[in-house]
Amino acid sequence: MEKLIAQSANTDAITLWTKRITDCKNSGLRTPDWCAENQINVKTYYYWHNKIHKMVKRQQTAFYEVPVSSSSHGIPVATVRIGVIQADIYPGADAGTIQAICRALKTC
Repeated sequence: MEKLIAQSANTDAITLWTKRITDCKNSGLRTPDWCAENQINVKTYYYWHNKIHKMVKRQQTAFYEVPVSSSSHGIPVATVRIGVIQADIYPGADAGTIQAICRALKTC
């Protein structure tokens, strides 16, 4: 439970600092000036900037092979959405196909 709370707090901090970094870059101000205006320590800003930059660099694209049937699909029986990513499940989809789709969506 404590680990889950810590992960949630870290995710909240990453979300907050990602927004702050974006705001700084879009402000047209120099970083030190933006930090002063927003009462943020410059060293703290650069700590989070570097941390998030490294996280983004570490992310890797994953590819999953999803078997496709050549038969007529008709209307999807289910649609799974995560953010802007969408996967439709059609009648007759076997368990392997559904598992492959779920594995692929987990990485999004």
